[in-house]
Amino acid sequence: MHTEPVTVALLPLDERPANTRYPAHIAAIAGAQLALPPLEALPFIKRPADREKLTQWLTRQAGQTDSIVASIDLLGYGGLINSRISDDEIARVLGTIESLTLLRQPGRTVFAFNVIERISNANDATEEPDYWAEYGTRLYDDSRELDQGRSERLAPSERSSRFDVARHDWLTRRARNHAVNLAMLRAAALGKFDLLVISSDDTSPVGLSARERKHLEFWRDALWSTPGPAMLNVGAGQVLMYPGADDVGSALVARMINHKRNHSPTVFVHYADEEMRNNVAPYEDRPIHVTVETQIMAVGAQQVMTPEAADVIVTISPPFERRERDPHWSDHDPDVRRRALTPMVQRIARWLDEGRRVAVADVAFPNGAEPVFVELLLEHTPIAKLTSFGGWNTAGNTLGTVLGAACVPPADDHARQVALAHHLLEDWGYQSSVRSNLGRWLSETFGDGHIPAGHLAEATAFTADHLQPIAGRIGAAGLPCTVKNVRHPWHRTFEVDFDLD
Repeated sequence: MHTEPVTVALLPLDERPANTRYPAHIAAIAGAQLALPPLEALPFIKRPADREKLTQWLTRQAGQTDSIVASIDLLGYGGLINSRISDDEIARVLGTIESLTLLRQPGRTVFAFNVIERISNANDATEEPDYWAEYGTRLYDDSRELDQGRSERLAPSERSSRFDVARHDWLTRRARNHAVNLAMLRAAALGKFDLLVISSDDTSPVGLSARERKHLEFWRDALWSTPGPAMLNVGAGQVLMYPGADDVGSALVARMINHKRNHSPTVFVHYADEEMRNNVAPYEDRPIHVTVETQIMAVGAQQVMTPEAADVIVTISPPFERRERDPHWSDHDPDVRRRALTPMVQRIARWLDEGRRVAVADVAFPNGAEPVFVELLLEHTPIAKLTSFGGWNTAGNTLGTVLGAACVPPADDHARQVALAHHLLEDWGYQSSVRSNLGRWLSETFGDGHIPAGHLAEATAFTADHLQPIAGRIGAAGLPCTVKNVRHPWHRTFEVDFDLD
């Protein structure tokens, strides 16, 4: 294994900690450096990034490092949110991406990633065009009907002109974004990238996101089945497609480090319930075991069939089958869940006692770790010895960060401990406990579960106070968990960030 210094230049999906801090954790575990653009060049919610500054930064980094991981959404549109709301023409988007497509050369590796736009099933315009506040669920239903061939043309007397305008705007933007994804497939086929990931953000088995992904898969398979002269001479990059978004930067930073260090770890996957490995998680479009297999490929690892043959054992609490209303841990009897999860926890404890490297992906429920599961880990395992842990947001989000942290060559054990403590505190402590308490307090105090303008400081102080006792439990388990600089990056309850000593 090569041990020369590695510096990875990352153009993240946007400025949120999931896209900047988590990849930095993974780089630190491997003893690598992560270079990120200056904060003033990055977006902030609906304010787009400064694409000219990003292009200049990327060009400078190309002269200083041979390892580039880049979000096409950030460079092309100005960030994930702007890809959903901007009116940029295709020519401008492709023009800003061109600087990235010129960087690959012998000795310089370029990984790129882009997102198939999500279709949020909520009347909430926080991350969507303004009309989503009124028509979000209707557009989501329309997407499913379009995919299933059931969408009907309405007679003029039945049509709502405002909805028609919103629907047309939404569809034309999706058509633009799909055209950009097709152009990126072509670029990959022409040898512009060593690896291209096109992930599906908050997707489902039915809808326009699934239809677009199938169309892209068709063109990928067609292009790669008949390699042209450019593909033979330059070498066409690999293309992966799977559910995810905020996790992809972490996965590809891990893969880049593995590539540069000539590290290809083997992974054994253990499910708490083997029958549930065929379940489709909320916000995803395929059985969880298929997502896992692709995510292992994404980080540059190889799956093996026995724990004895594995460098890393990844244990998974699999998802409950998706349903129209997403399942939540509070819907399930805790005693039943304890009985179901105890055998897995006992097996984790044995593997840790044997000195094995064990990672835990808690994807049973979206948007937070399952409290019963973490309590069992605290009670029955030396939790501080885990290689990595995750239980945040979607199943794909969790898997990308868990596998990324587990599969890089370990070089800094303190960095492993910090990343592990951070995910326990955020995914379990905040997302599964403090966040709901914060929402109730905001409702009781201000009459609204959202953080009101002008009251961010009070909300942040509430969060900090309620994180402290949970951090104390994590610290008592042997991990560095002194919390400081607590903040809500997007001034809302969904995200939290903090520093650990």
